[in-house]
This record gives sequence, C-alpha cells and structure tokens, in this order.
Amino acid sequence: MNENSVYEMQAELCRVMSHAGRQMIIHILFDGQKNVNEIVNLTGINQSAVSRHLAILRRGGLVLTERHGQEIHYRLANQKIIEVCNLMRTV
Repeated sequence: MNENSVYEMQAELCRVMSHAGRQMIIHILFDGQKNVNEIVNLTGINQSAVSRHLAILRRGGLVLTERHGQEIHYRLANQKIIEVCNLMRTV
C-alpha cells in the first residue's frame, strides 16, 4: 500500500464521519447492536435521516448489518472506531 492510498483512506474515513448525526449513531452503537427504531428513539433523528446515515456508514465500512427476522440490526464493524472517536473528543 502506498502512502497516497493511506491518505485517501484517512480522508474517506473523515468524510464518512463528518456529520454530527453519524457521530451520534456511532456513539450509540458503542453499547452494542441496535435496530433503526432504537437508533431513532435514542437520537431523536427522523427515521429517513437515520436510514440515510446508516447507509453511508455501511458503505464506508464502519457498520455491519445482521438480520433478525424482519429487523435489521446495526453494529460497529471494528471496535477501534471507539478509540478514534474518543481521541477526536480529546483534541
């Protein structure tokens, strides 16, 4: 992997995390997997916006999905994202 591709990956991570709503969702998922309705209730963000944010987080590789019956549950793809978020809070 060359140095430029590392910078591109870092920039993409920052882009995916660049919205306060997505930050809220990531922090909610620190405690474990949740479905869309649980995320809506915990954030106060409307369902369509939560779904859009989750799609961006999923495409960016930050969250994974798991089907439970008719519900889709979301969880963090990598627990290291917790460290990233905690470091950002200290800056």
